[in-house]
Amino acid sequence: MKRCKSFLLLLLFLANMTVFGQNGVEGEHRIKKVQFPSISIDTLFKTVGRSELTRVRYYKTVDTVRTSYTLKFKMQRLHYQMHFDANGNLLKVGFGVKEVDVPSDTYAAMRGYLQNRFEKVKIRRMYQEYPITSREKVHSHLKNAFQNLHLPTNQYRLLVMGKNKGGREQYVVKFDAKGGLKDLSMALPANHDRILY
Repeated sequence: MKRCKSFLLLLLFLANMTVFGQNGVEGEHRIKKVQFPSISIDTLFKTVGRSELTRVRYYKTVDTVRTSYTLKFKMQRLHYQMHFDANGNLLKVGFGVKEVDVPSDTYAAMRGYLQNRFEKVKIRRMYQEYPITSREKVHSHLKNAFQNLHLPTNQYRLLVMGKNKGGREQYVVKFDAKGGLKDLSMALPANHDRILY
């Protein structure tokens, strides 16, 4: 009986620790258009002559550093993402790519880094991104992104599953246009909140 009480107390203590130990970090979750920062999407796309957007979706991402908003859409068979801050300022534009879309030297450098960093690694998604470096040149950055140009300012963002001695973890790895490492961070877990009936 005493053993059972000890076990029960230990179980309650561990459950309590996991509740208070969570850091409140949420991943990306879908929101309604009215919850998105006020931006003139029509003006952004009119200047580059693009209006055939499909699958337009709005997301909010909360991480440990900041809150950002993402507009995801499909245009001419490519899946684009436009990232905004809370004030509606465009931060970067990107689209999904595959290995064949990346210059071979760049891809070899990225792959080499990943294989040295992890025992086993799998690239789950890859994005080519165009960071906005100047507010005055937003429309030229958009033109470059929609024309899929390879520029020295490009960066690649990879979502990878890496395995080391500690186990498997999901990471976000950012590389510059030549395949040099810019940033490596653990990915936030997917939000699996569901309404149960």
